[in-house]
Amino acid sequence: ICVPPSLDISPQASVGVMPASRVQNLVLIIDPGPHVDDTQTLMLAASLHTRGKLRLHAVVCTGLSHAMGRGARLARCVLDRMGCGDVPVAIGAKAVAHEPASHEYDLPGFDGIGDDVILSGADLLSEVLSSAAPRSVTIACLAGLRDVADLVGSSADLVRANVASVTIVGGVELDDDGSYKPDSSFNNWVDMAAAERTYTFLFDHGIPAVIVGRDAVPA
Repeated sequence: ICVPPSLDISPQASVGVMPASRVQNLVLIIDPGPHVDDTQTLMLAASLHTRGKLRLHAVVCTGLSHAMGRGARLARCVLDRMGCGDVPVAIGAKAVAHEPASHEYDLPGFDGIGDDVILSGADLLSEVLSSAAPRSVTIACLAGLRDVADLVGSSADLVRANVASVTIVGGVELDDDGSYKPDSSFNNWVDMAAAERTYTFLFDHGIPAVIVGRDAVPA
């Protein structure tokens, strides 16, 4: 999430609602459960959403958590417990197989989340962008890039018109010809073809991208 330095996100901060023109319209693509940082990001976004600091339009759960919709059910459970029942949750693209550990979905209420409240990722992304104002939506992807790649493949005009920026936890490196290509970071590795399509589209069409690579965090 792109949080301006001036924004106080502490629990003691005022709950005052920001002017509509300054509220970030956010779509999250995450892999909650196996990756605790994705769940933490969801909780931060939910907190800011309930306080009017941003507008969380959709959460698409993809990657390792795809099997049986576990990640989407976990996200739905987290959002409901944080008072964000208005935020829709969807199942996105699947990636490499993963056998979940017992703690990954151990949250009261998880077993009561039914499939009937979980949407299709492709349909939800298309719906959000179709109803958005020009250049108003930020997409933040903390997982594999298949959902973004499929979106630009099926709705390129909509992405160019209504996406303000895309934030990716991934990475790029210079190719021999001077262009950029995906590096070997995990979110690229799980679907390199999707990563190549996504980065190429963003660069070719001048869509602002924030790419958070491994060098952003000291080893």
